[in-house]
Amino acid sequence: MILTDGFPQRSTTIITENIKDITVPGQNVLRHHKKRGTDMDREQEIRRFFLLQVNDALFPIGGYSHSQGLETYIQQGSVCDEKTAAEYIHKKLRFALAYTDLLAVRLAWELADQNDADGLDELEEIQRFRISSIEPNLLTDDIIRFVASSRRFMPHFHVPLQSGSNEVLHLMRRRYERELFAEKVQEIKTLIPDAFIGVDVIAGMRGETPEAFEDARQFIAGLDVSQLHVFPYSERSGTKALDIPYIVPQAEKHRRVNVLLDISEQKLHDFYTAHVGQTRPVLFEESDIAGSIGGFTDNYIRVEVPYDPSLANRIVPVELKTDIFGS
Repeated sequence: MILTDGFPQRSTTIITENIKDITVPGQNVLRHHKKRGTDMDREQEIRRFFLLQVNDALFPIGGYSHSQGLETYIQQGSVCDEKTAAEYIHKKLRFALAYTDLLAVRLAWELADQNDADGLDELEEIQRFRISSIEPNLLTDDIIRFVASSRRFMPHFHVPLQSGSNEVLHLMRRRYERELFAEKVQEIKTLIPDAFIGVDVIAGMRGETPEAFEDARQFIAGLDVSQLHVFPYSERSGTKALDIPYIVPQAEKHRRVNVLLDISEQKLHDFYTAHVGQTRPVLFEESDIAGSIGGFTDNYIRVEVPYDPSLANRIVPVELKTDIFGS
């Protein structure tokens, strides 16, 4: 069996029960199959190797936990090229996932397509929904009230602001002003005091003068939000923004990013600290990271506890303490 390096300037060693590997750095890996005692076709084996890598990004150091049986099919020769890989994917979707994970997704899609929010809230197959990024002019009071009374829609909002300066928002051609954003935050906090609110902000937009940035900084610092997602402004060719005369120097743009990140860090700390002593439902994820298992509360507080595989993919009530807050 012959394999190329998975990535340039890397060598790959794969050890399995039936394979003997010879690794030469920067060159191909020659592998001999003990059972057959013959070299397999080089091109065919390269395709098999990449099939395994596509199936599991951790291959060859990963295990079989996410394989869905693909390793076995490849070893048996049932999956060996593009055609058989496509057949495997089709059958997996049609006869397996369609009746398990995708069934819940399909039911949710059908209800969403019918604008049946109440139906989504009663869908037993999915325990948690989170609303994706939604601009303040699209975040209606009805949506906020629905989340406030919902069993399955989590008290978590991700609302892009982009700038706390109306002058800059106008340059960006946003369809809202900061006053509307503040109203939405107030409405959320009135109905759902413990809601997590994440906010997108761009630093260093063309036309963002020092005065405009300071205006934006003060406005953002005064918002009752939980975290900022800060992005430095980057040029896009062919856009009208290139016609805006004032350009923020790179070093100043970097400074502004750090100023906003400091605000975000303080807001996130304050949000987490305000929940110390509360018991909230945590959905734990499967991964074992440095001996810990992590998950999120309903209102998006990251929690990490000593690894316990029985917690994976379960919603468990957890008392929040400072020593279990994750990053």
